Amino acid sequence: MNECIVPAVCGLSTILVENVPLHSKHNPAAEALRYVDNLHYTNEPQYFILVECGLCYIIAPLKKKFPKSKIISVHLSDFIAGNVQYKADFSWQPSQTMCLNDFLQTVIQDIEAEKVKIIEWRPSLQVYAEKYLNTLSVIVRFIKQSDANKRTLNGFGKKWFMNVIRNCLLITNVINIKPVTRNCIVAAAGVSLEKNIEKVREAKQSGCAFVIAVSSAAPFLFHAGVKPDIIITTDGGSWALCHLDDVQRCLTQTNPVPLAFSLNAALPSFVSTLPLIPISDGSLWQNIVLSALGIRFLSFPQRGTVSAAALDLAFILTRGNIFLTGIDFSNDDIKTHCGCYSFDTIFRNSSCRLNPYYDKKFKRCKVTGNSLQYSIYRNWFNDNIYTKKNVYSIDDLVINNMNTGNINYTTTKINGHKNTSIITNVTKSLLEALSLPETKEQINKELSALSFNTILDDERRAIKNEILKLTEKYLGMETMYG
Repeated sequence: MNECIVPAVCGLSTILVENVPLHSKHNPAAEALRYVDNLHYTNEPQYFILVECGLCYIIAPLKKKFPKSKIISVHLSDFIAGNVQYKADFSWQPSQTMCLNDFLQTVIQDIEAEKVKIIEWRPSLQVYAEKYLNTLSVIVRFIKQSDANKRTLNGFGKKWFMNVIRNCLLITNVINIKPVTRNCIVAAAGVSLEKNIEKVREAKQSGCAFVIAVSSAAPFLFHAGVKPDIIITTDGGSWALCHLDDVQRCLTQTNPVPLAFSLNAALPSFVSTLPLIPISDGSLWQNIVLSALGIRFLSFPQRGTVSAAALDLAFILTRGNIFLTGIDFSNDDIKTHCGCYSFDTIFRNSSCRLNPYYDKKFKRCKVTGNSLQYSIYRNWFNDNIYTKKNVYSIDDLVINNMNTGNINYTTTKINGHKNTSIITNVTKSLLEALSLPETKEQINKELSALSFNTILDDERRAIKNEILKLTEKYLGMETMYG
């Protein structure tokens, strides 16, 4: 596009894009001030996201009126980004290697939507049109996803913390897998897995691909005679135990299947016998916990669905092509998932004449089909996964007999099972981090998000008391892992 910097009447610079001015030709600074004067919020926003606000004259009055707010500038042009008059706290432009969604994830932790305000610059919409709208759409979807994650965190924060403490005692066999250049199949529990199971089985038997399965897909895969190379679980709710309980016998056989798990996942006690791949969500507090255990671990963001975590794991483990199946985020009539789905057993066992199994399936289908989560996850995959060069549908997989699909790993044994001194070390590390100047603010922010806030005036003291209360409560119980 034809972009050029020209002087305004007042002597400041303005910019023309295809001969359309993005700022006032007379006084762009005064124009920005008038815009900010008309912004009124009950509570000061935590973040402002500017969508191509040109030379960013708006930043100065924004910082003066909202001094505590962080400003993120999203540019649609590298030329404009290189000529801004005022710098934002964080800035993104098209030439960056990181996509916009990933950039926002690194800058903004999970947060309520009301704490993020988008500043739209209408002259930019006029000249950039579809590009502007697509960028705005990515930002809006990110905020919705972040808001959903925050609500989940508020509801399950303490439960997840207790999961972390329990899981520290279960980590006895940690494995290290070296990245390979091989095909990988990521199998989720959508209905399409049933339709593609023959191809998954053939690919596994021929050795042309290794299989990463989400925990909810594992029962169906084992039933169909396909043994995954890795199973991954991330759900912190107790209901997620059903998926692993259903395949306990298959998991703990002579050659057990490695289990990758997020540190806050709900895990049954038998996983202490499995080769494990711990995963941090990238937060400082989880990194500190895993470092206190002295073990290797992976780290990638928590995205709300185990299917996304399975893909993140695949990106780490292979440089080859990745083929997807079962990632539907949609229903097939009243079927929400593939066969052998663990929750179906619960529905059958709890059915009665007045509340039959069919009714339960119909109601669940109606709830999941209309859920906001489906649309959020579907949009995220469309924006961030299906655009990657090495990610394909399993329909594109060509079966061959190259026998390159198996993966190898080394195991490190640690004395974690029933060793409560590990919990003491973890607690000590967290409390130290709350006292160190370089880490206390970040740890305080992360643990506060887990609903550790209390009525005490000193928030850090409140969090310390909460950590001690939860860990002492756990150490005082009869361990469920005996």
